[in-house]
Amino acid sequence: MTARIATTVAVAALVSLAACRRRIDTARGEREIRDFFEARLGPVERVHCPTRVDADPGGTFVCTIAFARSPELTVIVTQKPGARFAFDLAETVVSTSAIQREIAAWVRERTGADAVIDCGAGVQPIPDGGYRCSAVLPDGGRKSVVVVAGPGGKLTWKMAD
Repeated sequence: MTARIATTVAVAALVSLAACRRRIDTARGEREIRDFFEARLGPVERVHCPTRVDADPGGTFVCTIAFARSPELTVIVTQKPGARFAFDLAETVVSTSAIQREIAAWVRERTGADAVIDCGAGVQPIPDGGYRCSAVLPDGGRKSVVVVAGPGGKLTWKMAD
């Protein structure tokens, strides 16, 4: 019980301090962004947020994030009550290593054989026309696989002709 009280007090003190200064701790926000996206998408090289952001629950600010072997992406940060944050990428992205595994399993399920899938490296934005991967099929044939983002960012793919 003591640990719980100490944690609550520490958080309350941080919120109070932020409210007095009317600034938020963006360095903490950068750490939270890194942890959040690294757990979901892969290694993060860097996160950058503005150094001076007014405390405003419901307010937003913009940061950037770069994953290993990937372009810089935009993170929209929404301030929540209690010195908390919510994060959204401005772009719909694909983790190439994860999607390669999923497409390979999909091909195996349909053909009973393994295919070699190459979707490049890192975390990549999905353009309007879809993100292209290549597949080398068991018979040596090559196909393009187009990954598209549907409603809610759900990824689907199909073999292109």
